[in-house]
Amino acid sequence: MMSEAALSLMKGRMLEGMRHQARRGALLNPPPLGDVRGPDGDSHLDPDEQAQRVIRLIFETFEAHGSLHGVLRSLVAHDMRMPIRPHAGLNRGQLVWRRPTRMTLQNMLHHPIYAGAYRWGHRKIDPRKQQPGRRSTGRTINAPAACDVLIPKRFPASISWERCAAIQQRFADNRAIAAAFGAPRAGPAFWVGLLVCGRCGRRLMAAYGGKANHLRSTCMRATIDDGAPGCLSRAGAFLERFVATQIMQVLQPAS
Repeated sequence: MMSEAALSLMKGRMLEGMRHQARRGALLNPPPLGDVRGPDGDSHLDPDEQAQRVIRLIFETFEAHGSLHGVLRSLVAHDMRMPIRPHAGLNRGQLVWRRPTRMTLQNMLHHPIYAGAYRWGHRKIDPRKQQPGRRSTGRTINAPAACDVLIPKRFPASISWERCAAIQQRFADNRAIAAAFGAPRAGPAFWVGLLVCGRCGRRLMAAYGGKANHLRSTCMRATIDDGAPGCLSRAGAFLERFVATQIMQVLQPAS
C-alpha cells in the first residue's frame, strides 16, 4: 500500500496538472443548458434555434421580473419548457424539453459561460469548514471574479458580460438582509421590501387584514427567530404617504 505522503504527493501533482489545464481554459465540464460539446471537444451554442430563443428568453424574463421566483412563475404560467441534452442514458446528447425547476434556473442565471467566460474554482473546499468524516462539507461558492481562473470571451456568448454582471448584482440586491434592496414583492404598498426597522435593522414586513384590507408595518423577525418581543407594529398608512411623497419629489423635476 502507498504511504500517506506518497498519496498526498500524487494528489498535489494531479491538482497542479488540473490547474495548468484550467489556466489555458482547457479543463472543461459537461456543457451547461443551451450548449453542446462540439467535435473539437469545446463548448458551442446549441444548433437548435428554438433552444437558443428559450435561453435568451429566460434572461429577458429575469430582467423583466427581477427575481428567480418571478422567472419560474412566468415560465410555468406560459407552459414553457427548457432545452436539455442529457449527458448520460438512452437520450444522451439528444434534445429533450422539460419543465423548469428553481435549481436549474438558478444555476443557469449564475453561470458566466452564457456571457462567454470560462471559470475554474467556482466550488472549493474550505478546510476550516470541513467536518471530520463528512467529505461533502466545507464547500464554498465563489463569484466569477473570486474564482482561481476567469477567462473572458472564451466561448460564444448568449448575453453580454455587462448584462451578466447586472444580473449578479440583482441577485445580490435580492438577498433578504438589511444591507440589500430585497426582491420585488407583491402588494399595493410602495415600501414593501425597501424599509428596515430603525431599532434592529431587520427588514419591515407588510401585513394586510380586515375587511378593508388595512395595511400594517411590522418588525417580527425577533419573534420569529428568537421568540423575543417584536420591535414594532403600527398602521402602514403613514409610511405609505411618506414614501409616496418622497417618490413624487424625486420624479417632479423630470415631469
